[in-house]
Amino acid sequence: MRAGKIVAGPRKDIFDVDTSPTFQIAVLSNFIARPFFAQIGRATGMNINEWRILLVVAANEGIVQSEIGSATGLHKMTVSRSLRSMARYVELRSLPDDRRKKAAHLTEGGWVLYGKLLPSLRERQRLLLAAMDADESRAFHQTLAKLVAAARSWSDTDSLVPPDLVGGKG
Repeated sequence: MRAGKIVAGPRKDIFDVDTSPTFQIAVLSNFIARPFFAQIGRATGMNINEWRILLVVAANEGIVQSEIGSATGLHKMTVSRSLRSMARYVELRSLPDDRRKKAAHLTEGGWVLYGKLLPSLRERQRLLLAAMDADESRAFHQTLAKLVAAARSWSDTDSLVPPDLVGGKG
């Protein structure tokens, strides 16, 4: 579905957002996250990154910050800032063998919130996957895993950004 566009000057090489997998994945992510912003975020004061971190910590009790970044795709500074603001829900404990590293654990309040929201999360996932049959769902999960692995391999690569924009020079 193409929105009306006003284009100044002659058209050049235009990125086709309607067929771009990267753009469409971002659109899908926005649609999935929309109910979060409308309801859960308002009720809890959490943003979507904090919710994603809460999910990862619940699934991986004792996970360290760098692993949270890898699991969520979030930058380490975003993870650190989010964890600081989530003290009601996540407790950080120094590791005995490396006091500089902190392990994340859900607090009692974090587990209560997680338990309240888990049914809604599962239902939204069920609704999304209902658009596919079992074979499509298996293929989708395999393809998605490949795409995530590929994105991890180049996500922090500055060479993908035009040199005149790197470092805020553009």
